[in-house]
Amino acid sequence: MKKNRSFISGISSMAAMALLLFILPQCAKYKPTPLPHPTGHSQETDGVKVVSRQLTEQEIKACFDTREAAQKYSAVQVSVKNNRNKPIVLSANTIDMPIESTKSISNKIYRNTAGRAGGYGVASLVLWPLIIPAAVDGAKSSNANYKIDHDMKVKVLGQNETIVIEPHNAINKVFFVEKESIKDEFSLTLVEQDSSKEIGFVCKA
Repeated sequence: MKKNRSFISGISSMAAMALLLFILPQCAKYKPTPLPHPTGHSQETDGVKVVSRQLTEQEIKACFDTREAAQKYSAVQVSVKNNRNKPIVLSANTIDMPIESTKSISNKIYRNTAGRAGGYGVASLVLWPLIIPAAVDGAKSSNANYKIDHDMKVKVLGQNETIVIEPHNAINKVFFVEKESIKDEFSLTLVEQDSSKEIGFVCKA
């Protein structure tokens, strides 16, 4: 009887270790690609160049490592190069589309720390080694969510956000809009920081 219990215990341990080897590489992670090089509709006015286009769903999935955001939102890439000798300001409020907040997009991308760890926790009541991936996945989820927040700041122009573009510098950003609100053309107004002079563009998505 003891031999049978030992045998069963050994088999269970081996199965648990095999399961760990499978589960650990699947733990939460965030691996986006950089935004594409700016291409698309290009125009230059008064020493400022603007390039715009709509990203494909595949590009959204790659750049933000997500399917959920790509299913609900369209993303428009806008690159602005300031060839002037004075700073200019890009404000999301001057774009005539209902831009989503970075928080709304982040919430679609975040790795679910509590849900995943809770699932492992329940399973660990049956197979105790699953306590290990529960801890690892919880830590990786938190780390992934930190990276997502940082990526949002680097790549995304969010609702009500303002960016100062210094002389002879450029920015490359995307903004997100719900799919039913996307337009083929949109207006964008840049403002010279010192004089408040406006430089208007009609861009294509």
